[in-house]
Amino acid sequence: MPRIIIKEPDQKPQPYRLKINRIVTKIGRAKDNDILITDGSSSTYHCKIKRVEGGFILVDSDSTNGIKAKGTRYSVIDLKDGETVQIGDDIDLKFSLSEEEIEELSSEDFKSQQKACFPKSKKPKKEEVQDSHDNDEDEKEEKPVPKKKSSKKTNSKKQRDSDNESSDEDEDDDDTRSSSKRRSRRSRSSSSKDRDRQRDERPRRQQQENSNSSLSFVIFIILAVLCFIAGLAIRHYLDHDMFIFTK
Repeated sequence: MPRIIIKEPDQKPQPYRLKINRIVTKIGRAKDNDILITDGSSSTYHCKIKRVEGGFILVDSDSTNGIKAKGTRYSVIDLKDGETVQIGDDIDLKFSLSEEEIEELSSEDFKSQQKACFPKSKKPKKEEVQDSHDNDEDEKEEKPVPKKKSSKKTNSKKQRDSDNESSDEDEDDDDTRSSSKRRSRRSRSSSSKDRDRQRDERPRRQQQENSNSSLSFVIFIILAVLCFIAGLAIRHYLDHDMFIFTK
């Protein structure tokens, strides 16, 4: 049977024994845990020991102070024979196996599941990115084409020709201005439409997020109740070697 020794500050070490086929062993300050600890640096449901193929692992249950091995915080730690890990700030957990248990586990294929705990990175919101794109589009406007001045000439024929050319150029300039204005109006109308679409989509996203959060909460409550009932049944079986509903 695997042996666990819990050492809390200013208290005597507490030994525990587990069956080698026990799947989950919960550790924390709550009374319904399998291993109860009282130190203030531990959480109500701090961590749990899980039986996997080829050995055991220690999994953090989203605790405040986490679990550590050699000063490094992990979300999952592989438990080996003679391994000592820290729970919270000042609690030591020593895990050991007998030679027979080591031989039995060696026949199974063990895959390391140890993972370090990294801080979560904050991603920029989609709404802020879309607003910045809209502002960039509004700032981009085409500059009007300047008019070209016709040079005065003494010769009457050349003056007429130049006047005709200047009139043609003015017409071209008017066409370019009108086209640029149309483009700017189209870009503004398209940007305004995009903004209206985004405003309409925001309440829909909020409703979807609220419905998803409520559904996940209900599922969490159901799973918590099932785990609690399973834990009571397992505890009753371990204490009395019989099922709850047997006479």
